[in-house]
Amino acid sequence: MKQKRVSPTRVEVREPEKRSGGEYYPLPLPDEIELLEIDQGDTVVLELVEEEVQGKSIRYIQGHSGEAPRNQMTVRRQSGCSPELFIQCPAAFSGEHGSPPFNELGKGDRLVVEVLVDEGEFRIYGYDDYRYRFQQLSEDDGPPPELPLAIPLIASNNDGYTDLSGEKEGQEFEIVPFHGQDEVFVELGEEMGKQDLMRGNRFRGIPNLLRAAGERTGIPERSVDKIEIYWDSEDVSMNPDGEKIYEEHDTDSAKVVLPEQGSYLIIVEAGEDSGSHWLAADPNIALTDPIRDKWSAFLFEDSEELQAPKIYIPVPRTGKGHWDTY
Repeated sequence: MKQKRVSPTRVEVREPEKRSGGEYYPLPLPDEIELLEIDQGDTVVLELVEEEVQGKSIRYIQGHSGEAPRNQMTVRRQSGCSPELFIQCPAAFSGEHGSPPFNELGKGDRLVVEVLVDEGEFRIYGYDDYRYRFQQLSEDDGPPPELPLAIPLIASNNDGYTDLSGEKEGQEFEIVPFHGQDEVFVELGEEMGKQDLMRGNRFRGIPNLLRAAGERTGIPERSVDKIEIYWDSEDVSMNPDGEKIYEEHDTDSAKVVLPEQGSYLIIVEAGEDSGSHWLAADPNIALTDPIRDKWSAFLFEDSEELQAPKIYIPVPRTGKGHWDTY
């Protein structure tokens, strides 16, 4: 029995080629394209499809083996590249006036290629648009196996956790933004100055101060415009340099399952205010107790009563005081 779907593959646009007829984008095709019996020298027919997914209008290039008067491309091979197969797609293909995301591609721009075996076709999505496609698959039959973890995702439309762990061991977290410059921190900083919580006229935001605020008034949580999570799967540090794997808008928290590997940077925006915090799958980095025996962070809450640890993000990080978050 044939697979209904093959795992999507991330690819990068290669150096555009200028010809007399205009500019062409070399779009790589993954090795799985051979499941459609498409190989070097074969012709494929392309069509630009517009579809509403999760309330968002997205476009993708649909391709299949065959011949047609227009939009027929020859599959080529470039040895030494990974993947080797590619097609040259004309920039004008996206329409007379151009339609994103395929009208202004450049070298290194990321795309996602999905091969659908039963349908006998492949699809090329813009990197950001694919998060909506992923959510569509998740709500239908579940996401395809071995989905690249570095695809930016949107949150599920329920109270559950968005699982970003794939086949790796994962840990649930709740990401909670809070008013980082609330007056309660100034007052507590002055009262607890002997613990080095005041530096001049500014408080120093550290775990002790956050816990004290929680005991006195409760942590002043706030709604924000956007929460983003970046993941570096290879580096365990306080300054990860990774790719975005999650994004959610207009929310007061985010519930996610993160793979127990590497480190993370969480960025929050609310109007002109912003905040950030790091998180790492290593219990020995922070000068605090480890989280669930396996993770490190500075500003968190955890107990046996909580289903998942809470990671607190100060928004903004600086102002009346400064929060140490990495």
